[in-house]
Amino acid sequence: MNQEFGAEGAYSDEPQADAFRQEDLPAQEQAEEPVVMQTEAPLEAMGEAADDGWDDDASTDEAGEADDGAEVEPVQAEPELAPAAPQPADAAPVAESAVLSDPLQALEQRWTQVAERVEKLKQENRALKASVAEREAQLAKLAEGYTRVKAKVEELQQERAQTLGRLENLVTRVKGLDRD
Repeated sequence: MNQEFGAEGAYSDEPQADAFRQEDLPAQEQAEEPVVMQTEAPLEAMGEAADDGWDDDASTDEAGEADDGAEVEPVQAEPELAPAAPQPADAAPVAESAVLSDPLQALEQRWTQVAERVEKLKQENRALKASVAEREAQLAKLAEGYTRVKAKVEELQQERAQTLGRLENLVTRVKGLDRD
């Protein structure tokens, strides 16, 4: 059973929603091992009688450094135990804004291209609509002309039929006169 302290210090069987979880860390921080600082053990833990390798009778100056004239080099921590170099707090937002800047600029450029293309298509659409309207007007005139021509043709066909009827009538009369 997983028991954790609740908000008021009481034991609770439910994990706290705001409790720190390893999954909340970025992948890089999860992979790093925790830095453990090693400190000198107190003399009581080592035993006062233990020989620590130092000459207790050696003279030291006020700062506690040996005054035998030899330079003492500072001890460097092992690389795996050295703390990570501090990162500026605002380094990530600058990098993110630089990374986001390119996609935003690309998106803005693409938006401008699309807007220009839309405007060009709108102009072409207006021109095509005007052309269609003009051609529809021409077709209306042609249809009107066709209707007039068709009516005239029908009228002429009727006149022709009447003329043919009269001619037949005249031919019949002439033939009747010849027989007499």
